[in-house]
Amino acid sequence: QSTNSDKAKGIAYKLPISKDKDYSKFSLRQLHMLFSDVNRTNAFEILETLSNEIIIEKMKTGKLDDIGFTLTKINLISPSKAKSIYLSIPNDLIISKIKQCYLERIGQNLSVLEKVNRDKTRIILKSIEGDVLKGKILESNLRDFSSSLKEFVPIDKFISKRLYQSVTEVEISQKISRATFTEICNALVKLNKIDTQRTTKIVQKIEGMYFAEKLSKEAPSFEGIGSSLLNLRNLDY
Repeated sequence: QSTNSDKAKGIAYKLPISKDKDYSKFSLRQLHMLFSDVNRTNAFEILETLSNEIIIEKMKTGKLDDIGFTLTKINLISPSKAKSIYLSIPNDLIISKIKQCYLERIGQNLSVLEKVNRDKTRIILKSIEGDVLKGKILESNLRDFSSSLKEFVPIDKFISKRLYQSVTEVEISQKISRATFTEICNALVKLNKIDTQRTTKIVQKIEGMYFAEKLSKEAPSFEGIGSSLLNLRNLDY
């Protein structure tokens, strides 16, 4: 006997493309559902009815997440179409969306866009490397700071390293002081892969008693302590 899930898949597979529907009038969210719920062939046929201009126009009213999510969906259906749309989006539009985001969302979305086209994403990252990202970095916590810099590495490892080096030790110390023991350990591992020499200096300045005080106040699980200590042990210092 087939399961309900199997039946649902069968129904989705046989779902016909309506000749009467004007998909250009669908919202991005409605298109996301269509791209998710029908099979790859149907999704491709729907996508082919939509010009790049129509999709980009819908993106203009959304957030950076909407651009990233839409291109991710399209990239699964037609990588060439996703690349064509992405290359047609004005860089200024993406940058304007970036300015409205926290650092965490910037890192995650640029990581998604890098998979569609690395060269364009590198240009965008380079254009926001100055005041835009430095301001976001100063406002960020240790977890988002380290995670975003790690996301930037596949796009341009040199920009990621420069951004890391642009933050003073005092500013990093402030982020560390507000982080949990586990967050500190995880962040140091990520930062170590970006600039081992700098991370080593930071770790060496953190006294063992500081970690002990963090542990006593937070009382994390035994499993959490073990995982975090293993991360610290693997650092080259």
